Amino acid sequence: PENLLVIYLVMTHEQEMAKVFWEHSPTPLFLGIVCSCIHKWMVSQEKVSLHITTDLAATLGEYADEFEDLSRAIIDHAAEYPPKYVVDLINNRTTAWSTLSALEMADYADTITIIAHPAVQMYIDAQWTGWLDPDIRPLRILASLLCPLLASFRDVTPEDKQKMKEKEASAVVDESEKGFTINSRRANFVRKSGDKADEEVLAESLPLLTKCKYFYKAPVVKFYIYMVVYMAFLFSYTSALLLKDRKSEEACRARFTFRSLFGCKLTLSQQFVYLWVFCSIPLEIRQIYFSYPTTVAGKLKIYISNIYNKNDVACMILILLGLIFKIRSGSREILEDEYHPLASNAFRLMFSMAFILYAMRICQALQIDEILGPKVMMMHRMLIDLTFFILLVAIFLIGYGVSTTAILNPNKSTSYTSELVFSIFWRPYVNLFGEFGDDYIEETMNMQYCHYAYGEQDERCTEDYTCAEDTSGTQFSDICVFNQYIVKILLAVYMMLAAVLMLNLLVA
Repeated sequence: PENLLVIYLVMTHEQEMAKVFWEHSPTPLFLGIVCSCIHKWMVSQEKVSLHITTDLAATLGEYADEFEDLSRAIIDHAAEYPPKYVVDLINNRTTAWSTLSALEMADYADTITIIAHPAVQMYIDAQWTGWLDPDIRPLRILASLLCPLLASFRDVTPEDKQKMKEKEASAVVDESEKGFTINSRRANFVRKSGDKADEEVLAESLPLLTKCKYFYKAPVVKFYIYMVVYMAFLFSYTSALLLKDRKSEEACRARFTFRSLFGCKLTLSQQFVYLWVFCSIPLEIRQIYFSYPTTVAGKLKIYISNIYNKNDVACMILILLGLIFKIRSGSREILEDEYHPLASNAFRLMFSMAFILYAMRICQALQIDEILGPKVMMMHRMLIDLTFFILLVAIFLIGYGVSTTAILNPNKSTSYTSELVFSIFWRPYVNLFGEFGDDYIEETMNMQYCHYAYGEQDERCTEDYTCAEDTSGTQFSDICVFNQYIVKILLAVYMMLAAVLMLNLLVA
């Protein structure tokens, strides 16, 4: 009842009364996270709801920060005691909050201040490394994949035992002891082996098979194994795109069979790529199923909100569509009569586009790195601002491109052709990067105005013709020269405005 009353007070913006009843809640950490999440949601509704004004949204943002600070204060108080108190606090589950732990709820509500708490980060680091030494280097982990005995494990030494006794006696966290964490599984191992045994001896007597099991069960090891396999997948994908493989003539002549598809139309490297895609589909479904929301719509909303999940879906769609076109196309080397070049080219294009998306997925793995991770997150946020600058540049690009294309070519086209549309966008785009094309402007206008004045079959319209040297006495040569200056002036104005926009982008 206390929780429901606090939520009601939060929805009615009674902040002080909500904090009074929050203090009497049996689950204050959970309730503080939920209240902060509700305030943030109401702030996000400012643009779509007439009931939430700008001033009210700012006030609600402050209310959300207050509840986050209250929740963080609870963790601060628990951090004054031995680490097991913090572990029990953030891992506690209750049916009142959909059996979610406090850490899972903080992740779902995106309360960064709670996740970034030093005590919570210590627990996450301990879970990430498992039984391995927290200071183990990535190269050593990669070398230990073939021989787990090369890895360094956590050791429960008498020094660690003395540290824990001091922590339990003083109940104060010292800065020098923040890196000290004993894994629960090792504590159980010590407890089962006898209280009077020496912990260092127990650590050394850990069986080799047990070390191997705990090594491969560590999340950090699973991550590096996945990255090694993913690099092999990208290498196989590269081979499928660039290299040619031998095909079985017998398999190519089979009709509508599994062997005709995977033995003839797909190379070995392409078969490995499709095997990877087909195996990743159940993993994506599993990710949706085990997400926090209980409804299907909520699970899909959370899944699509992640940009890397969108990237995975786009890759699968491109790969599967490419497979359909590949089935339609035949083998040019063996069955040339049944070869469909358009379908084969569609498969090649989709296969190539999917590789770009798979290569971009490496950014997700780089987020765990202390140096590259913040830069990847900064790049994501920068792309959002970059979109608005691109829209501004596109306004000037289209205006300059259409006007100058009309001046360059007085012979109007009867319809929109691919060459015409491409010239509108491509030439202004390359101008942004220093390709001004003075020679292109003069050569194009000389030829087009010659065709416009004398006809396309006239013998004077050669590569050596220039409007400035035309002595025929017609006005077309003067018009051509004048328009050349107009195009160059428009180019100068366009580049000046584009340079200002690019400079603002660099500053931003």
